[in-house]
Amino acid sequence: MKKDKQKTTLKFSFVYVLFFLSSITMFIVAVIFSFFMKNIEKERIDSIQNYLRVAAQRASVYLTVEELDLFHTAEDMERPEWEEIRVRLKKFAEETAVLYVYYWRYDGGDYIHPLYTNFQV
Repeated sequence: MKKDKQKTTLKFSFVYVLFFLSSITMFIVAVIFSFFMKNIEKERIDSIQNYLRVAAQRASVYLTVEELDLFHTAEDMERPEWEEIRVRLKKFAEETAVLYVYYWRYDGGDYIHPLYTNFQV
């Protein structure tokens, strides 16, 4: 009887040790995985930011500051030059494969209004 009790105790001890070791292993794997995922996420964010910086620099080829200065009011958007600028901005959005192209204007008050967006609802 005592021998059976020792075997049972030994089996339970083995199961506890095995459970403890597997728990520690899973914890270490989770920590390492988390570390690598954080690095991958940081690299991805840096890559996207660099891509958007280059896209912003390319945008200056499509539209100059002087051209933007021509459009401050809603009435300015009715000028014939505006349609040509919209076409250039659409071409820029297609060539750079960006989801959104925004040009903003400050109305002199409390608001900033979009001059152009390629977002389609």
